[in-house]
Amino acid sequence: MGRRSLFLRLASRLEGPQTLGRGWRFWVGAAVVLALAAAYPLVTDSYTVGNTVYFFNWVFMALGLCVIWGYGGALSFGQTAFFGIAGYAYGVITLNWGADYGLTLWATLAAVALSAIGLSTNVAALRKAGPKPLLLGALLWITVAAASLGLQALTGTI
Repeated sequence: MGRRSLFLRLASRLEGPQTLGRGWRFWVGAAVVLALAAAYPLVTDSYTVGNTVYFFNWVFMALGLCVIWGYGGALSFGQTAFFGIAGYAYGVITLNWGADYGLTLWATLAAVALSAIGLSTNVAALRKAGPKPLLLGALLWITVAAASLGLQALTGTI
């Protein structure tokens, strides 16, 4: 009993009060990070920006694996498979039709949709939830793509 309470006390110190995003300091910090991210393409070349974007894509992939394996306790490479399928589909479409025809954005959306559908393989829950999760995910990726294209147009790298 004494060990468990000690463990719980230590765990509660690590987890904290779960108040992230409730104070003004968090939002000021988020605004500063967003401003630095928006200014990053202005001070570096397009190759470095591309490598940084590639790095952050893999960071989110690693975080997904961390959540599933670390917090859920299940070693699953299912999300990696769908990530790979979506990336392969994007690559094939872009190589065959390229950006000349304006299909790169549509290929990105198709790859994201395939990944979202693959990650939501619980068909019963998907039917109950309706199209909202897929529409919100698509809206998020459209916003990210529009911001990226806007910054590239602003910096002249597009």
